Amino acid sequence: MLRYSSLTWLTVQHDQWAETLDLYERRLQKAVQGYVSYKRRNGHIYCYLQRRDGDRIVSFYLGMQGDKKVLDIRRAIEQRKEWETAYRELDREVAILRKIIQTVVARIEKRIARRKDRSMSEYEKHLLTRWGRHATERAA
Repeated sequence: MLRYSSLTWLTVQHDQWAETLDLYERRLQKAVQGYVSYKRRNGHIYCYLQRRDGDRIVSFYLGMQGDKKVLDIRRAIEQRKEWETAYRELDREVAILRKIIQTVVARIEKRIARRKDRSMSEYEKHLLTRWGRHATERAA
């Protein structure tokens, strides 16, 4: 049986992970978008940053292969891809944790409904306000 202290830990963990997701979202919005494209002309390799702008692909000249600017952009793109992977994994974990919390809170709601006086502790009121069925109906 899950105790309230365990449920408190789950909700705190959920909140921390949700904050981390927000941090990743802000980082991803500021990150370099697109990819580096290489074009060979007259024996030289030129690099371009390409990304989508609606239906079009827009290119920005970066320099020749091996230039510092090209290397910096490539590192920034790799970093963005790592952030995207971490974001997706954490988002899945948060969804699982949210489902667990909602399942436990639903059981608490049933237990309260079975009580004769239907009284609730302050903690139960807090949980039901934040995670209960009526809280999700309000948000919808």
